[in-house]
Amino acid sequence: MFFSMAAFTNTVFADELDDINNQKDEKLDEKAGKQGDLKTVNYQITSASNAIYYVADRINTIETELAQLAMDKITLEDSIAALELQIGDLSHEFETQYTEYKTLISELYKLVAEDEESLIYFSTDFSDFETIAYFENIEAGLYRKITEIEDQLSWVLSAKIQLDADKETLLQKEVEYLSLSEELATQKIQYQNFLNAQKQAQVQLLADLKDIDSEIASLDIAAQRIIAAKYASVNPGSSSGGSFPKPVTSGNAYFKVTITNASGTSIYDSYVQGPVRVSSVSPLEIASDAGFSYGKYRGTLEARGDTNVYLINELPLEQYIRGLSEMSAWWGTNGGMEALKSQAIIGKSYAIANLGKRANYNFDLYDNTSDQAYRGYIKEIENYGNYWTSAVDAVNGKVLTYAGAVIAPYYHSNSGGHTLSSQEVWGGFRGFVQAESDWYYENGSLRAPLNYYTYWCAGCSTSGGVVHSGLNSSNIIPIIDYGISYCGLGSGITSKVGTITGMQHFYDTGGTTIQSNTKYTTTLRITGTAGTYDMPADCFRIGYNVQASGNLAIWTKLWDVVNQNGEFLFWTRGFGHRVGLSQYGAYYYSMIGQSYNQILSHYYRGTLVSDYNTNISIRIGLTVAPSEYYLLLSNSGTVTVGGTTIANVGAGYRVYIVELQ
Repeated sequence: MFFSMAAFTNTVFADELDDINNQKDEKLDEKAGKQGDLKTVNYQITSASNAIYYVADRINTIETELAQLAMDKITLEDSIAALELQIGDLSHEFETQYTEYKTLISELYKLVAEDEESLIYFSTDFSDFETIAYFENIEAGLYRKITEIEDQLSWVLSAKIQLDADKETLLQKEVEYLSLSEELATQKIQYQNFLNAQKQAQVQLLADLKDIDSEIASLDIAAQRIIAAKYASVNPGSSSGGSFPKPVTSGNAYFKVTITNASGTSIYDSYVQGPVRVSSVSPLEIASDAGFSYGKYRGTLEARGDTNVYLINELPLEQYIRGLSEMSAWWGTNGGMEALKSQAIIGKSYAIANLGKRANYNFDLYDNTSDQAYRGYIKEIENYGNYWTSAVDAVNGKVLTYAGAVIAPYYHSNSGGHTLSSQEVWGGFRGFVQAESDWYYENGSLRAPLNYYTYWCAGCSTSGGVVHSGLNSSNIIPIIDYGISYCGLGSGITSKVGTITGMQHFYDTGGTTIQSNTKYTTTLRITGTAGTYDMPADCFRIGYNVQASGNLAIWTKLWDVVNQNGEFLFWTRGFGHRVGLSQYGAYYYSMIGQSYNQILSHYYRGTLVSDYNTNISIRIGLTVAPSEYYLLLSNSGTVTVGGTTIANVGAGYRVYIVELQ
């Protein structure tokens, strides 16, 4: 059922609405001014962010170049050392041959007489002439050999001179890169300071706009009440507001739909009964009049009342996987394509295994880490996005199965060296996710996985991944005491050890040294002037995570403590629940040449990569969509309401959808 604004007669806009409209006009003018300021600030933020990204990218490039230079330097030094050995060998051989040559010449000289002009052979015995010829032949051979050695030695010396020059050039380039890296680091700090200032201005402007919008919304509600009083039978209610989660209403919710063409002229403006669906052959952009973009999405965007999000994205499953944002596409440039393929397969498998998971809200999965991080079309077109889409396309129709069924393969950022089984984390046995060592063999040696330490820090005074700095024997006491109290371990730490003088962690494998089968930190040994106390590691971790400021935390059950200059520094190993695939681990396995089949079989026991008909649709609840938005088209499309097409739209058209309650 549709309600057109044309159905309202002019009598609706009586004198009683004039005052409200005048006030609203004033607020709209004020809002337009703030939006102009916000647009400028947003431009500055975008420019500063791009500058920071550019500088960071250049720093990464320089660091890569420096690493390559270091490898080249080692290669050159090895080559120079080899040439030096060759020079020594040739020099020794030359001296040996030359000594033999001189001895031979001396012997030959005894057979000749010397006058003032020349050497004259003087033997009357024919055998003496044969002896002289014999020596002459040997002398000629030795002379040729000495000459060959000299030539070879000359070539080797020239080669060494060139390598020495190459090394000097390399060292000069290394100095230049280091200097440039420092300069770029300074620029990055300057850009970051400017960005922070602009973000503060943005926060203030957004707060101002929120206040103005609240006042406008109040005026709209007042106007709607006047309309409702006179035309109750067609009153769809007042406009909704807020952000995710939105209020869940009836499946017969009403919307105000306004469509403008590329010139900004309104071609449709009516109250309708939803759901409202907008489809296009090209990705749709979610944007706001405040100048924000909330992403671009393939397929269809749907607004409905009986859900807790403002928009649902419905699209083919394989296109959904192209929009997953769970792994860095940049890894594809550094030997990580097999890791990207692994991520595509497990992301797809998770989606299939969880179809209908959010059916009570009329979609399948959220777009965030409640299910899987999903950014839509932006993931495809971001820097290095082509590596991700190539990986997705390479495993089209591939899923992960166990005992013949598609599984929900859990995954996480970094295992810290060892994954955990599902029963160790959540309880309940799942045969395909058992604890696996995340170390690897390279050239016959056991090595720790890439990014073995994953550091998470905000506002720390010491760089390098320290979870917290500034904790000493005095201010760490409340953290320890909280953990002791939480676990019911008796009196506070001071009564147990006196003044704290040191702390040491212990692992489940015994001792303080990490092993390839280490999974947990079990004990924190606290030493003091009056004794020693072994505290369960989880009790301290709970105390720390409750007491720490901001988002500082010991993120997993595998962590270290370091005593440094009178402070206690805590380091997290890994990040995430540590069940199933470790994304950083998969990345490193890919870089050392493992295929996605090998990677997946390592993290998921007894599974197979199987073919599957993925020609199905999936519905994603977009938590990023705000309460006020419009959909911008870059190509032709349609707008339907309740299954009926109300408008054919084209490039540059905007579709405003406001849910009414």
